[in-house]
Amino acid sequence: TYIFATESCSLAAKIILEQTNNGASGCAGDPLIFVRTYQALDVCGNFTNVVQTVTVEDDVPPMLYGVPASTNIECGLPPPAPTVTADDCYRGSDVSFSETTNGVNPVIYTRVWSAMDACGNFIAATQVVSVTSCE
Repeated sequence: TYIFATESCSLAAKIILEQTNNGASGCAGDPLIFVRTYQALDVCGNFTNVVQTVTVEDDVPPMLYGVPASTNIECGLPPPAPTVTADDCYRGSDVSFSETTNGVNPVIYTRVWSAMDACGNFIAATQVVSVTSCE
């Protein structure tokens, strides 16, 4: 945000910024609130104030990257599980992985990747790999 100050007598004016916040977490139900005060002051002591309030409340889960699509495989082995990454507003998040198998022919591999951010916002994605034997 840019704020410019001018006055009618063409004298330079100062812009003073003061910023405070409420110290909250910024998570849903506990918004982080910034209050910014701008003041334009000329050499004669004339001034004006403008207050800006910015509220930050994270209610968006991280994004998962690299989750493969589900697939069917005949006469082979399932591909190894790839490394999946997560991003939460340009901050990394830890990714959990689990895999279960069920069945005989086909064998069904269910792979689940999940991530949770510092505010408890959760995301999960699943890949199902069906492997049929050649026999």
